Amino acid sequence: MHTLSGKTRTKDKYRVVYTDHQRLELEKEFTFVNKYITIRRKSELAATLGLSERQVKIWFQNRRAKERKQTKKRIEEKTHLDIYNNLAPTLQPQDPIDHNSVISNIPQSSHMMQRFLHEEEMKSESN
Repeated sequence: MHTLSGKTRTKDKYRVVYTDHQRLELEKEFTFVNKYITIRRKSELAATLGLSERQVKIWFQNRRAKERKQTKKRIEEKTHLDIYNNLAPTLQPQDPIDHNSVISNIPQSSHMMQRFLHEEEMKSESN
């Protein structure tokens, strides 16, 4: 891997390595202003941070994907914790765990997850 003026070269593609300042400003915009950047704001940020508009646009796309992934993971962890908390009072320490009953009590989380993420995305787009 070779470094050339803030870019990392792997094979024949270049990947921008953002500075701490660029990441901080993009993250602030995403977190406190809007997850979806307007054309005008994209242009302003690009000029201010020394990035191309395409880089800013792709950063926001990637950041939304990261947030969806984090949300999905949090929901799955909460679902597993809820299942455990619902089953824990019924189990005694000496009881063997019946894996079939545990599995049958798990809701169809993937279907629920897809619906939830779709609804969250629709809410975000309407804001």
